Amino acid sequence: MLKEAIEKIQELVESRNKVQTIDIEGTTYTELALSPIKERIPHCDRMDFCNLEMLVENIKTELNDHNLPLRVLVKEREVNVYSSYDRYKDREHIFRAIAQAPDIEFNRYMSVETMIIMLQTNFAESENRNNLIQLISRISSENKIEMTDDGMGQRVAVTQGVSVKGTLNVPPLVKLVPFRTFYEVLQPEQTFLFRIDKNMNVALFDADGGAWKAACQCEIKKYLIDYLYAEIEDGKVIVG
Repeated sequence: MLKEAIEKIQELVESRNKVQTIDIEGTTYTELALSPIKERIPHCDRMDFCNLEMLVENIKTELNDHNLPLRVLVKEREVNVYSSYDRYKDREHIFRAIAQAPDIEFNRYMSVETMIIMLQTNFAESENRNNLIQLISRISSENKIEMTDDGMGQRVAVTQGVSVKGTLNVPPLVKLVPFRTFYEVLQPEQTFLFRIDKNMNVALFDADGGAWKAACQCEIKKYLIDYLYAEIEDGKVIVG
C-alpha cells in the first residue's frame, strides 16, 4: 500500500513538471508561461533640471556613458532624454528638464485687479500689454458701465461720478506674450480673446488653437540644435 502511494506521488510530480504542448493548425501552444531571466544591466537614476543650459551641459559631459544615439524629445514645457535600447530592447530615461514657467489662468473671468497683476508679472512687456492694462484700469475706476456686445467685439459706455461719460472700444482680439516655456528661448506671441462681463470681471481666452505649443517646441529645438550641433552632426544625439 505504501509503495503504491509513493509511486502515485512520483507520477503526479512528473506529470506536473512535464511541459504539455498542443499543436493546433501548425502552431504549438504550451500551458506554461515562460519568462526570460535577464542579466542585470546597471542604470542610473534620472536627473531633473529646471533649465536647458544644465540639460545641454550634462548631455555633453555624460554622452559616451550611455547607449548612443541619445533621443531628445521636445514638448512645449518639457524635454526628456533617452538612451538607445540595450540588448533587451530597454531604454534608459536619463535626463528631464521642466520649464519653471508660471501657471497662468486663462479661459475664466477674474477681477480687474487680479488681471492687472497677472499681466504685469506673467507677460512680457509690450505695447499691446501696456494698452490693455490702461484699458482695464479705466474700467476699474468707473462707477457705472453699460455694455453692448455684437459677438465680434464689445463697446463699454462708462460713467465717472455723475456727469462725465465716455465710450471704451474693447478690442476683441489682442496679441500678447505670456511666459509659457523655458526662459532661455523666445516666448511665443499668442492671440487672445479679451472679454468683459456685466460684473466688470475680465478674461483672456486662448484664440490660437494651441499653436503656441508648436511655437515653443520650435524655439526649444532651435536652442538644442545650436548648442548640440557637433553631437548631432556626429550622429550621437537626435533631437525631435
